[in-house]
Amino acid sequence: MTRIRDFLRDRRGNYAMMTAVLAVPMLMAMGYSVDFVRVLDAKQRLEHAADSAVLGSLAMGSKAIAYADTMTGPGPIPVGVAEAEDFFTANARLDPSISLGTVIADVTNSGTKIVSKIKYTAQIQTIFGGLLSKKAWTVNGSASASVDIDNPIDFYLLLDNSPSMGLAATAKAIDQMIALTPDRCAFACHALNNADNYYNLAKANGIPLRIDMVREATKKVLETAKSIRAYNSQYRVAIYTFGAAATNLGLTTISGLTSDLVKAGKAAEAVDLMTIPYQNYDNDQQTDFDKTIGQLRTSIPKPENGPNGKPRQQIVFFVSDGVNDSYKPSGCMKKIQGSGRCQQPLDIKECDELKKKDIKIAVLYTTYLPVTNNSWYNTWIKPFRDEIPTQMQACASPGLYFEVSPSQGIPEAMDALFRKAVRVLRLES
Repeated sequence: MTRIRDFLRDRRGNYAMMTAVLAVPMLMAMGYSVDFVRVLDAKQRLEHAADSAVLGSLAMGSKAIAYADTMTGPGPIPVGVAEAEDFFTANARLDPSISLGTVIADVTNSGTKIVSKIKYTAQIQTIFGGLLSKKAWTVNGSASASVDIDNPIDFYLLLDNSPSMGLAATAKAIDQMIALTPDRCAFACHALNNADNYYNLAKANGIPLRIDMVREATKKVLETAKSIRAYNSQYRVAIYTFGAAATNLGLTTISGLTSDLVKAGKAAEAVDLMTIPYQNYDNDQQTDFDKTIGQLRTSIPKPENGPNGKPRQQIVFFVSDGVNDSYKPSGCMKKIQGSGRCQQPLDIKECDELKKKDIKIAVLYTTYLPVTNNSWYNTWIKPFRDEIPTQMQACASPGLYFEVSPSQGIPEAMDALFRKAVRVLRLES
C-alpha cells in the first residue's frame, strides 16, 4: 500500500510527458503563425498590384489615355482592360506563393472621367497547411482609380522670350549659327540698331531658335486643349511674355484669359524674341524672374466656378531656360557682376507664393545648353549650370515638371506636360 502511494506522488518525468503531449499543438501553432504572416504579405502584394494596375492603366502615356483622346463620347476602353490585367498579373506573379484565380478589369470613359477597375480572386499557398488540412487561403479584392476629364481649368502661360531664348534650338542649329557668325556666336540677338543682326541672320538661313519652338509649342497646346475639352469653356487660357522690348520689361499680355482657343492661338503668333536697342543694352539684364512672376501672381484673380459647378483650377504654365539675369544688388544667390547684375538659377520664392494661393505650377525647362566657346558662359553660367534644373523642378508642383533637351521636341514636350496637367489621377475607395 505504501509503494502505491509513493508511486502516485512521484512527479519525476512529467515534463517529458507533457512536452510529448504538447509538441503537436505547439508545432501547429508555430506553423499557423508562419503561414498567417506569409498570407498577410501575399495579400498586401495583391492589393499593391491592384492599385498599381488601375493607376498605371490611366497614367500619362498609357494605352487607355491615348485611346480616350480619340473618343468623341462615353464608352468602354478595351485596350485599357488588357493593359490593367497584364499589369496586375505581372506584379502578382512575382510572389510564387500566389496562384491567381479570376482577374477582371474594366476601363470606361463616362464622359466626365475615365475609370479603371479591377477585381481578383487568388489562392495563397501555405507551408504548414497540411497540419491544419488547409493547404491554401483564398482571398479576393478590388481596386479602382479615376481621371477627371471635365475639370474646369484656367491656364496662365508665362513664356520666357528674353534674349537667352534666342539661342539656336538644337545642337545642330547651334553649330550652324557658330559657323555663320564672325564671332562664333550661337545666340540670335535681336538688336534693332543693326539690320544685319543675328536674329535676321538666323531667319534668313532657316535656323530654328528656342523662341520659335516655344511659339509653335503654344499653338500646339491650344490645339490639343480644343480637341480634348469636354465643353467649350472647360479650358480658358491667358498668354504672357517677359516683354516685347528690353526698354519696357515686365509681364506683357499676348492674350487675355479666354475660352476662345482659336483666338488665343492666333494671338500666340505674336510671341517672339525680345528686341534690344543695341548689343549689351542695360548690361543684358533682361530676365527678371522675381518681377515677372510676381506681377503674374498679383494679376491672377480669385478662382471662379466652372459651368459644371466645380471650382476652376488655376495653373501657371512656365516655359524657360531657367537663368535669371537682372539688376539685383542684394539677395542674389550667386556672385554679383559689376554694380548689381545678378545671374543665377531661378529663385523659387515667387513660385512658393503662387502655390500658397492654391495655384499649381507646370514647368517646362528648356535645357540651358553649354556654349563652351563663349567666355561669358564659362565665367558666369557654367559654375551653376547643374543647379538650374534643380531650381526649376523645385518651382513646379508635384508631377508637373518636364525637361526637354535638344534631341527632343519642345512642342511635343509642352503638349505632354499639358495633357498631364489637365488630368487628376486618384485612387478611389
